[in-house]
Amino acid sequence: MRMKFRNSFFIAGLFFGSTAFAQDPMETYFLWPSGQNVATKVQTWASYSTGSDMLTNGFVNKLYLGGYIDDGLKSSVMKRQNSYNIVGATADLGVAGVFRFRKPDVVGDGVTQISHKHFMSIRVRDRYRLDGAFGPEAFQLAFYGNRPFRGQTADLSDIKFRFLHWQQVQLQIPLSNTTGIGLSVLKGESFFKGETRKANLFTDPNGYALNVNADFTYQMSDTAKSSFKAWHGTGASLDLYQSFYFGMDQNYVLHLAASDIGFIKWSGQSQTFQKDTSFSYTGFTIDDLTNLNDSSFAGLSTDSLLPTAQFKSVTTWLPATLQATFLIRSEGKWNGMARASLYPNSTARPELKMTAMWKPNKHFGLRTSVAVGGFSRFRIPIETEIAFARKIYVRGGIDNALAFIVPDKSGGQGAFVSLTYSFERGYSN
Repeated sequence: MRMKFRNSFFIAGLFFGSTAFAQDPMETYFLWPSGQNVATKVQTWASYSTGSDMLTNGFVNKLYLGGYIDDGLKSSVMKRQNSYNIVGATADLGVAGVFRFRKPDVVGDGVTQISHKHFMSIRVRDRYRLDGAFGPEAFQLAFYGNRPFRGQTADLSDIKFRFLHWQQVQLQIPLSNTTGIGLSVLKGESFFKGETRKANLFTDPNGYALNVNADFTYQMSDTAKSSFKAWHGTGASLDLYQSFYFGMDQNYVLHLAASDIGFIKWSGQSQTFQKDTSFSYTGFTIDDLTNLNDSSFAGLSTDSLLPTAQFKSVTTWLPATLQATFLIRSEGKWNGMARASLYPNSTARPELKMTAMWKPNKHFGLRTSVAVGGFSRFRIPIETEIAFARKIYVRGGIDNALAFIVPDKSGGQGAFVSLTYSFERGYSN
């Protein structure tokens, strides 16, 4: 028994538009007609990715791992600034099972196929997501202080940050040979969200006073428990898949997918802080060096800065992904793919990714891509797979080769590894 196309394992894992970290069984099924190569198997994976159109990899590495950030490094980051800068990060740990209820049918010339009615997939994931956006003066104030703004007003408006940590149990079911659906139950572990609608800081030319105007909101989940057992929110999400096949041998595929269309409703112990305030600070007044009891911060009241927490339920929409993939398949060693992605409810920009896939033999495969957009400006992902005994498959890769070649001139990095065990020999996807 043989397969008409032998390169299907390359289709695994090109989702979220950034790091390829785990195969999506539904995507594999719809990109390869009749679900050929769908096998009963288990898989586990781990991945992370970070990106920014302003912050370089060299800067992020020193900020996260520790190290002296000198003026030269900060200056190189400032040269990359835009009127509106973005930053993002993801991490994903998971395990998946694909269950096939019957063997493929032989439809002629030794080619196999399996009906959509005869398999399903279950995935369990632990996921993290950070989205952020800020103006150039926010970075300058954070890493240079307010000294560069003497006699000027620093604009801190439209700063946005959101962090989500949740667990997901997903059931994927094909509805036909071209359409599928994924249904998920979500457990919210923690989140925070902060944004400034309008904010500015004026520094007196001589440094004698600060004037602040701020309109901001900050939300966070219940802080009483912060372990993996914490269950502070419940939600649901939906994935949808649709494929169209072209060509005499169906070797051209247009695949449309929408994932993470959903929400998490956080408990009533979630906290919301909201404030629209202004104040002036003119220094610390000391009336008597021998008695500091009458000293004051010149009329500054912390009540004018810190709002009172409101305890109420909060609903957050997941950062979703909308993708259109065009695949050119062949019976040879090469395949090609182009993918366009949009990211609603996220600060990530639209992304275009072009991929070349090479499989010289049944034991080894390599793919390289060029990607523009997303959280970064430009990336070169590289991914590989090694097969052992045609039942064990190890995949790994990096999200951006430039992070190692020119870390101080590139943004975006990541890595992933996955291990798949197939209970049927020869099914590499």
